[in-house]
Amino acid sequence: MADLALRVFHNIRATLPPMILLAGLTTAAVTGGPQAAADDGMDAYQAGLAAYDGGRYADAVRQWRTAARAGLAPAMTALAGLYHLGEGVGADMALALGWYRRAAEAGDVTAQLNLGELLADGSGVARDPMAAHHWLSLAARQGNAWAARRLARLEGTMTASQRKAARKIAENQAPVN
Repeated sequence: MADLALRVFHNIRATLPPMILLAGLTTAAVTGGPQAAADDGMDAYQAGLAAYDGGRYADAVRQWRTAARAGLAPAMTALAGLYHLGEGVGADMALALGWYRRAAEAGDVTAQLNLGELLADGSGVARDPMAAHHWLSLAARQGNAWAARRLARLEGTMTASQRKAARKIAENQAPVN
């Protein structure tokens, strides 16, 4: 679990996408257009990084929640990590999983890895090797070596028919982005 937590925050800056895709409208989008919402999300995300680095986890939660609601996937992943670890908020695996899933669906490789890990281990959620394979495959296809190693370990625990089915699904799945 400590390794997972380190990956969540160690990789946040590395996974910041070059382009921000908004999941929905925010107040900023209504008043200043999509670029204003993106700018507000990025500003809140950066403020959250500074708060987290300074040990002000409750402030990080507020900032990353704002950025996540503006559609910034790395902020969703960071917020999920705080709910997962209970830093700045009470630990809440349901919220953590929800934010990881949203970020993973938006293409965030760290969220895909973490969601795959949780599903593979059954941590806070029912163990689901097929769903774990899906998310780990997506992260591995984005070049995440940790996900590729974890995927190989997961496949070692699956039956031959599960592996075959999971690999067939993975071959046909379009990258998420």
